[in-house]
Amino acid sequence: MNLLRALVVDDDTFFRKMLSQKLRSLRVETAEARNGQEALQIIQENPAGKVQMNFDLIFVDVKMPRMNGFEFVNLLKKQHPGAHIVMITGYPKDQTLMTELQSADVSQLLSKPIQNSELVDIIHAVRVKTHKPAA
Repeated sequence: MNLLRALVVDDDTFFRKMLSQKLRSLRVETAEARNGQEALQIIQENPAGKVQMNFDLIFVDVKMPRMNGFEFVNLLKKQHPGAHIVMITGYPKDQTLMTELQSADVSQLLSKPIQNSELVDIIHAVRVKTHKPAA
């Protein structure tokens, strides 16, 4: 079976687990990371030294310790400019944050709490793009 694979990056354990569970209910295989550094480690290096992209979709929180969402996206986009990244924020009214998000080159922005309909729309769009139908 050729399922979509998503990486959920968020320092809030409850939210990260809840989002992963919702994604699995939509037939999306998931992996989790607590921050940007951990997420980069999950995106393994192959023997040739190139970062391997094993995920069709990455959900990343904006505000995290060690490496925030913007730092993670900037590093990831250098190796994988076409990565489908959805930034997540609990601070949708923060003007400075919104300005930074506009220049972050991400596919979408979602505000917490995430609505199921938003997830369904994102998953459908990525399935069409990657030709990976629901199982």
